[in-house]
Formats: sequence, structure tokens, C-alpha cells
Amino acid sequence: MTAAVSAFLNGWLLMGSLIFAVGPQNAMLIRHGLRRDRPLRLAAVFTLCDLVLVGLGVAGVGRLVAASAPLRRLAAYGGGVFLLWFSTRAFRDAWRGGHSLAGAQAPEGGGRLLATALAVSLLNPGALIDTLVIVGSVSSRYHGGLALLFGLGAQVFSAGFFFGLALFTAALAPALNRPAVWRGVDAMVGLITAAIAIALLRGA
Repeated sequence: MTAAVSAFLNGWLLMGSLIFAVGPQNAMLIRHGLRRDRPLRLAAVFTLCDLVLVGLGVAGVGRLVAASAPLRRLAAYGGGVFLLWFSTRAFRDAWRGGHSLAGAQAPEGGGRLLATALAVSLLNPGALIDTLVIVGSVSSRYHGGLALLFGLGAQVFSAGFFFGLALFTAALAPALNRPAVWRGVDAMVGLITAAIAIALLRGA
């Protein structure tokens, strides 16, 4: 195996080990995929955000953030507050319930959907740690073009995962179009994001 192929595969495998945990991005994509509410648009936004963040990580920005205690605390507090807001909204939807996944609720406007997607990508500490810090730190083992190939491998996995999840959940929508499932999805989103927020704020 050549060094170039090895660097690409290592980046691909590393992102694969990081991205499967259900965080705010994945939860939001599952939610919209089951509603068939523009999941591919969300997947595209998440992919582009990862492209930027992985690129910054490979460029060394993540190592600078990790070395600064004030920046780490700022990221933890900001991310924790945002995730608490996000979980509160999910719990509110789970409590209200009574609608199906097909969309008894009016869909979000395009601008609001884009803003939320950018927020769960760029204000989400889990995504920032995965892309800026972890991928960025491991990429420092490589030099020049090999570091870029490592980052490319990570990005290819990220894109495949987001678009695959969008298509998979949209395909499941007819079988899961029940109010109880919808409430369960919202409750899961709320629990996951609240747990991440509490852990962040306690550790800040």
C-alpha cells in the first residue's frame, strides 16, 4: 500500500470511528429524514461544514484552540448553552406530540432551517472536537500532500455518511409514520443533547 493510499484510508477510518455517535447533527438529520423534510439539503450543509472544519483542523487551527484554556472554556460554555436550547426545543416537541412524521407540523422556513443546521455544525462542541482537534491532531503525523489526503479521506467518509443517513431515514419514513415514533425521536434528541450540554458545562 502506498503512503498516499494509507493516509487517505486512515483519515477515512478515523472519521468513521468518530461520526457514528448520535449527536445534534445526526439527530437533526434523522428527524428531518423521517419527515422527508429536505434531508438532502441538510446533508449538504453538514458536509460543507465538515469540509471547512476538517480543512482548518489539518491546517493546525484545532491544535491552537486545544492549547488555549480561555478558548476551550468559551467553546464549552457557548456549546453547552446552545445544546441546552436545542434539547429544550426537542423536549417541547416530544411533550406536545400527537402528530405524525409525515408533517402535521408546518415545515421550517428555508432560512431558519439553514441557520439551525449551521448552528448544530459550527456551535456543536462534539463536531468541533472531532474535526478541528482530533482529525487535526492526527493529521499532524503527515506532511504536505499526505496530510491533505488524510483530511480528504475524513471528508469523503463524512459526506457518504450524511447523505447515506438522509436517504436511509427518508426510505424508512412510510413504515415509521406514527405519532409514538415521532415523540420517541424528539425525546431521544432531547436526552442526547442535554447530556452533552451538562457534561460540557460541568467540565468547563
